[in-house]
Amino acid sequence: MDSSGNRQCDAANAWMTSSFVLAFLLFASLVWNGVLSTMTVRAIGSSGTNAQVEQGQGAELPSPLPEAPPEVADVSADDDAVLGDPAAPVEMVFFSDFQCGYCGRFFADSFERLREEYISSGKVKLISRDYPLRFTSRSLPAAIAAECVRDLSDDDTYFDYQVALFLGSDLSDASLAAVGTEMGVSQERFVECLADADGSRAEEVRADHADGVAAGVNGTPTFFVNGRRVVGAQPYEVFKALIDSELEDASGRN
Repeated sequence: MDSSGNRQCDAANAWMTSSFVLAFLLFASLVWNGVLSTMTVRAIGSSGTNAQVEQGQGAELPSPLPEAPPEVADVSADDDAVLGDPAAPVEMVFFSDFQCGYCGRFFADSFERLREEYISSGKVKLISRDYPLRFTSRSLPAAIAAECVRDLSDDDTYFDYQVALFLGSDLSDASLAAVGTEMGVSQERFVECLADADGSRAEEVRADHADGVAAGVNGTPTFFVNGRRVVGAQPYEVFKALIDSELEDASGRN
């Protein structure tokens, strides 16, 4: 074969080799991009809602509620503070952490409307239970302070104190005492109560947390409306829809 023939074979071989290399590089690029995309999705999932729940930020569910209401969970109301008529047909148990921003949002956005429309009218009773998270440092002292306020006054004052802490207190010892005093609690007795950090009130808070775990709570805020779980700082309309459904069911049973 002459030199021109050799050059033609070499060119063909070179073209085939180049084509193979380009095809391989394209395949490798597609595979690598797929791996990166999968890693990105997993990273977003691991740092999104689940992380917010663990850190006490809560998890916001889409609204309105799905057509099928949440399944009924077995949750204890214990002997915690009650706002509203104890005989109200709808029981709303609320697990919260005093350093949870989404819990504060519930009090800022929905609490007063719920109290005006449902609690004051005797349709709903709200029961507050503590769920201090391991990432927070002032939640346990604040929960103990709230228990002290309840013991030294009544349930209504407990809820007023709770609202004040969620909407404006820095949760320092001085602030916890000052807010209690503003609500008419004896400063001397309140300070004595706060000093009992490892006493019966701390045990009460820990018992609330244990009951929450048993009911499936893994973040705050978590609500149980007649046992039906609602997670996160939901819009008022979400609570209203579920409460109205429960009231309708209760009316049908009577």
